[in-house]
Amino acid sequence: MDEELSMFRDSVARFVEAEMVPNDEQWRKQQHVGKDIWRKAGELGLLCTDISADYGGVGGDFRHEAVLYEETSRRGISGFGQSVHSICAHYLENYGTEEQKRRLLPRMASGELTRCLRDEVIRNLVDVRVGLLKMHTV
Repeated sequence: MDEELSMFRDSVARFVEAEMVPNDEQWRKQQHVGKDIWRKAGELGLLCTDISADYGGVGGDFRHEAVLYEETSRRGISGFGQSVHSICAHYLENYGTEEQKRRLLPRMASGELTRCLRDEVIRNLVDVRVGLLKMHTV
C-alpha cells in the first residue's frame, strides 16, 4: 500500500469511527442511515472515489473504493449502501450521456444525490436494454 492510500485509509477509519459507529444502532432501528452521513462522506471525498475528477469524483481507483468497504465492514456497518451508490455512479460514468454525467455525478460525489437515482437509472437501463435488443434482432 502506498503512502497516499494509507493516509486515505486513516481518514476513512477516523470518519467511520467518529460518524458511523456511534449512529449504527439508531440507523438499524430506523432502517436507513439518513441524509446527513451521505453529505458528510461527500464533503470528505469518500464517495465516488474511483469516478473521474472531471465529473466530481476523487479520481482514485478501485483500491480507494475498497478501503471504504473494508473500514465499514470491519466495524459491522452494513446499512450505508455505498455499493449501490457506486454501481449507479459507474453506470452513469460508463453509459450516461455527457449531460447526465455533468449533472448527476458531482451531486452523487457530494452526497447530495444518493440512491434516489433509481427512477432515472431504471429509465436509462430500459433504454439500453431496448437498444441492445434492437442490435441483437437486426
